[in-house]
Amino acid sequence: MFGLNYHHIRNDYALNLLDVKINLRAYKHIKFKTSILENIINAKEIGEKTFEIYVPRQIFYKAINVEFELYHLRSKIQLNDFYLSKNISESWKFTTFYYFFFFTNVALHRLLNRGYIYLDQASAHNLSSTLNVFFPYVTKLGSGNWSFRKIAETTSTVTIELKKVGSNVHQLVWQDLILTIKHFITKTSTKLSDPEKSILDNIYNNIKNRQNFSPSETRNYLNYVSEVALEEINNKILCPQNKIENFLKNLSSFSYSDNLLSKINLSIIIGQYLFILNKKIIEDLQEREKNQFKLLNKDKKKYIS
Repeated sequence: MFGLNYHHIRNDYALNLLDVKINLRAYKHIKFKTSILENIINAKEIGEKTFEIYVPRQIFYKAINVEFELYHLRSKIQLNDFYLSKNISESWKFTTFYYFFFFTNVALHRLLNRGYIYLDQASAHNLSSTLNVFFPYVTKLGSGNWSFRKIAETTSTVTIELKKVGSNVHQLVWQDLILTIKHFITKTSTKLSDPEKSILDNIYNNIKNRQNFSPSETRNYLNYVSEVALEEINNKILCPQNKIENFLKNLSSFSYSDNLLSKINLSIIIGQYLFILNKKIIEDLQEREKNQFKLLNKDKKKYIS
């Protein structure tokens, strides 16, 4: 199930992390937001509340490495909880699963050098002060969510686009994932029989143009709507705890219908694919460098592998 697109992700993104050396103590102190915003060496405004910032390459990839690893570990913990949650309500099972989905999605996009950060008032003030060093005018930013994405790099510097965005990050990362899956398809083999292409085509065909579906909205319904209690006592909700090793079987037998069970199942299938992809990247890099991802190596609780 891994082909040309996987090679694209590994070669263009994951292998950059092999240059990063991080000791275990550093994981506590390397925060993506502060690592980037406190090490801006140049900046320019390219649009309304949109900036290009320049940061040292080594600092950028250290922060990406730590965030990717931490979010993957969080997804493992959440998936472990999901499989252990046999005696709780079906709606809460899905809520548990949803956060596995969310962490896995965020981890993948960190690896792809993009995502979102939240700036509180203090962080926004600090960013404004930094930008004002480089601009001939005064910039004053407020709190809120910002998207970031790497747009260029040299041997020493990474250029990042920083842009103010809306408030619903859960929906934003879902819309990003739809575009990411679509982009992945363009990197697959042109052979119709290619397994990787078939998997990505299947997932994308199930999610494109479905305005009434998103995993976070399904979570919101099950987590917050009072009438869900009636569906629970009448056994109208089912959140299957499908094993990840059955992913291909689950995907090939899935057919979308516009109902709650279908939305739950599709969310589970997509989450499993993302986790398998992230796990494959980690295994690939650790085969090249056994000390890569020291925090995952240190995990003694043996969460889902």
